[in-house]
Amino acid sequence: MAADVRGAVVAGSVFAIQTRNLDGEKETLRCGRLSLSRGHLLLHCLAEGPPPPGSITIEHKEVLSELVDREGTLVFLEVENAEPRLKGRVYIRLSPDTGRGRQFTWLCTGQRGVSYANTRFLGVLDKGGPKERIIAGDYEGTDGAGGASLIPWLGWGREYRREWRAGVVRGWWGGIHRAAQFFITTQHGNPGQTVHFAFGQVENGLEVVRGVAALPDPSQARVVDCGVVLVEEVEGAAVRGEEDGV
Repeated sequence: MAADVRGAVVAGSVFAIQTRNLDGEKETLRCGRLSLSRGHLLLHCLAEGPPPPGSITIEHKEVLSELVDREGTLVFLEVENAEPRLKGRVYIRLSPDTGRGRQFTWLCTGQRGVSYANTRFLGVLDKGGPKERIIAGDYEGTDGAGGASLIPWLGWGREYRREWRAGVVRGWWGGIHRAAQFFITTQHGNPGQTVHFAFGQVENGLEVVRGVAALPDPSQARVVDCGVVLVEEVEGAAVRGEEDGV
């Protein structure tokens, strides 16, 4: 990455924008910031409105088309809890050739108009037990009744079966009205134990997931931001002194 481009990204002045043509002119509807973290080049979730004046802008759809790894998309959830204090990023490797993987990517980028940004965790199942898992993903509300599917048919075939291990990301088994909700396991299962509807694996940040599960009230924790990794290890350790610190 050229020094001037890297400097602009570190300064928070590079944005990917969604536009529409209005009377022959392009109108910016939404924008997502680019940043560096852990050596990765990140594209944050789209937010309403144009970027700040003087920003460097690129087309959102072109960035996704040219830079996102289609063989194994890496996305992130930025998690916070006020008291007790908890803050960190969870990086998840998705199966992009599945409907659930594509849907999760869309909800991390916000490219379809809705996202996981500013959503709450919904709770913990089997808290403290061998099948402990956190629940999240209701982008329509806070009570777990929403989170409708963005894809009409997500399926439940063998492509969604994985060995039960810590950090597996799996979908909801109910109707399409909450098919965007998801679970993340915190513990390793017994040999041969299977997770159904699985489409992702936590690669970094499992301690954040376990931290949410351990909270007295996990529903107070929030996904404050999310997005997709455009380039992994863009410049290795050379850029890590200039990252955003999360």
